[in-house]
Amino acid sequence: MRMDSDILIIGGGMAGLVAGTKAAQEGASVTIVRKGEGATSDSSGAIDVLGYLPGATIPFLSPIEGLNAVTRLMPFHPYTVLSRRNRDAANSSDYLIERMNQSVEWLRSLLEDAEIRFVGGLQKNLALLTVLGTTKPSALVQDTMVAGSAADDTSVLLFAGIKGLQDFNSRVSARTYLDHQITSETGNQKVAQTDLELAPFGKPYNIAMMDAARYIETEEGLEILKETLSAEVSKIGATHVAMAPLLGIHNAREIRAALEKETGAAVFELLSFPPSVPGYRLSRSLEMAFRKAGGTLLIGHEAISHEKNGVISSVSAKSPRRTLELTAKAIILATGKFLGGGIHGTETGLRERLFGLPVVDVDRRLLVGEKPVHLTNITAISPKGHSLFASGVPYDHKLRALDSSGAIFAENLFCAGGVLSGHNYPVEKSGLGVALLSGHVAGGIATEYAEEA
Repeated sequence: MRMDSDILIIGGGMAGLVAGTKAAQEGASVTIVRKGEGATSDSSGAIDVLGYLPGATIPFLSPIEGLNAVTRLMPFHPYTVLSRRNRDAANSSDYLIERMNQSVEWLRSLLEDAEIRFVGGLQKNLALLTVLGTTKPSALVQDTMVAGSAADDTSVLLFAGIKGLQDFNSRVSARTYLDHQITSETGNQKVAQTDLELAPFGKPYNIAMMDAARYIETEEGLEILKETLSAEVSKIGATHVAMAPLLGIHNAREIRAALEKETGAAVFELLSFPPSVPGYRLSRSLEMAFRKAGGTLLIGHEAISHEKNGVISSVSAKSPRRTLELTAKAIILATGKFLGGGIHGTETGLRERLFGLPVVDVDRRLLVGEKPVHLTNITAISPKGHSLFASGVPYDHKLRALDSSGAIFAENLFCAGGVLSGHNYPVEKSGLGVALLSGHVAGGIATEYAEEA
């Protein structure tokens, strides 16, 4: 079976959905092919633009500060490459910040009628509380995750867990937070913790975040949560309540408002490990926006091969029941890195799965036959991170994929998101920021190419 479109996007995480929606809004017919759930569903749901330089322990005060630093210090970072107006232009942090601002405002407009709302921007990195009791810098966050004045010295902060809930220990979280407050001798040091009886769907143990979120969306679940949380807030005198991110999948803002009305305290969600409910909310909202713009989303299809005749002429995608021949004027590769399956690592080295593109490191050094283990540090978690996560495919200022000689692989093949080399997203806190900017840019450039083809 054959399907034709102006633009074909391989991968349906944030980069792919942003690129597809941007292109569809500009009048292109767009097909996204995705083998499963996009990696955005596994994210925290916050959009990190840039928190740190690799190796640094002090975060940037603002994404703008970080973008200025990256364009000076990291020549092959996606942000730096996208700071150039053309192939021979010098790096321009002003141009980069302008592009990022356009992407952020476009996203705000896109999600204006969605189930989620983002607050924040490029002027300041927000210090968001996590389920570990630590803080993490981020530029844009869903408004249900804003702590407000919880850190003020007049506040009483209650960490509220649920008995049997996986991935959140309210006692550990409260202790870690309090230890930091005492050590730094600043802000709120009045902290308490509790675990509520909820038992979603009759299950009082091994409770997953998603199950708890679904249960809280039911009338029964919300009433039980309101009653038990209100009692704890009254007993402790809490002014703020920090909860795991489980305030519903579809109507978190309404659930938070109901809890705040019942308890009289400010309620907010913590950032958590993947997979997270806010990450799923973000992915769902982007999917709905893409479909609303007129795009076609094929889920359960894996791109397995391609035909190249100077340009990429077609891509074959396979599902359990059929194989599709997908043709398009322009192709956007947005398959992610390791989690999304865009880059595959074995004992024989690293490779890009679909087109056989070269894989390079942060300095554009070809990783031919390089074992993934050689790109990791002996320390699992450190500010330097692992250079493995900065690997990816090489690309030019128009996000066109390059071959091993540095030449354009195919004029109609563009790249976006995690598959791009040059950014070590776990330590930089830059993953969804790179996905947003590169997806927005790739969607526009691919549309221009398709119109001229």
